[in-house]
Amino acid sequence: MAGHIQDRWYKTETDANGKTVRVRTDRYGKGLRYRARYIGPDGTEKSKSFPDGQKRLADQWLAHIEADMSRGQYVDPAASRVTFRQYAEKWLNTQTTDMTTRESVESAIRGHAIPYLGPRPLGSFKPEHIRDWLSELEKAVPASSYRRVIYNNVSTVLNAAVDDGHLSKNPCHAQSVRPPS
Repeated sequence: MAGHIQDRWYKTETDANGKTVRVRTDRYGKGLRYRARYIGPDGTEKSKSFPDGQKRLADQWLAHIEADMSRGQYVDPAASRVTFRQYAEKWLNTQTTDMTTRESVESAIRGHAIPYLGPRPLGSFKPEHIRDWLSELEKAVPASSYRRVIYNNVSTVLNAAVDDGHLSKNPCHAQSVRPPS
């Protein structure tokens, strides 16, 4: 397994007879009881806490993490909390295309994507959010060719987020998302 579940309310000790017994800790009855811990691919320990009576949920969460790691689809929880605005700003600053292309991409993303998608954390993106945004974009930008350019720029930013491990898959590539024609 990718990690283990720690019960923070009880610890195991050996008594005078050599038997192992469970003993209450100082934390008994206070705070979240279970802590699921694992070592991420980057070598750092990650954890998530669960309340009393939710050990099965902690086991499921840990199994899900292990499955994601084995499939190569693991996304660091901290990386998935980065907002679209934060990531897009960073992405824009690292572009190495010619200046006119950079300016038009920056204008499209800052003017039409960041105002709507900006505050959303990357890890929470679903195809429905892209469909909603495209609906709003259709109201704001009448030219479908320009909407297509904006959509392609956003899809490129989200592709980079997938490559950088902030997102497991690009929601623009879902079958239910139809790019502007």
